[in-house]
Amino acid sequence: MFGKSSTVFFTLTAAALSASALSIDTPEKLTQCNTVKLNWHGKNAPFTLHVLPSCESGSDDPLLVLPPMNATSYDWTVNIPSKTGAIAFAIVDFKGNEAYTDEIDIGKSDNTACFNAASSSSSAVPTSTGTVTTSAGVTPTTLIVSATATNTPPAPINVGSGVNPGSGSGGSGSGSSGASGSSGAPSASGAIANTASLVVGAVGVAVGFFALL
Repeated sequence: MFGKSSTVFFTLTAAALSASALSIDTPEKLTQCNTVKLNWHGKNAPFTLHVLPSCESGSDDPLLVLPPMNATSYDWTVNIPSKTGAIAFAIVDFKGNEAYTDEIDIGKSDNTACFNAASSSSSAVPTSTGTVTTSAGVTPTTLIVSATATNTPPAPINVGSGVNPGSGSGGSGSGSSGASGSSGAPSASGAIANTASLVVGAVGVAVGFFALL
């Protein structure tokens, strides 16, 4: 019924599908904070594993996306609360092919250690340490700088300082100097005037004396 060309076409198509085949196994059981091995099958590494919410949740955003990996299995600690309900897994290969598991419920457990560990790791504040040595090299001091420390902005510079001679130390200094100089000038003039008066008076006395002679 099919010609030789059709047989070749289907053979090539089957080979292509086989080369790009990607699948992921649905795990048998999930329990809160327990570890489960997730397995998938494909040849186009790296692979990216997605943890998806149930279709009934109405959300399209993944609950978790793991970094790309070359392996075909992953031991995952179920760090999603059992109250979340059903979840599913998706695997995406390097070429963008996708495969999905069936939805599976997360079983309840009294174990909450995985949530506490996640909380402490997210709230931890990284610090950097260093050693400060005095110029004499005698007393080393350990310096710890928090990554959340904020730098205090420098005080603003008064750009108007020294512009108005009447304000600021520079202006007042020059003003007092000028005042003392001007007050000194009238004193010298007065002394010269007094001296001239005395000279004129002395000359007048001498003239009168000679006139009597």
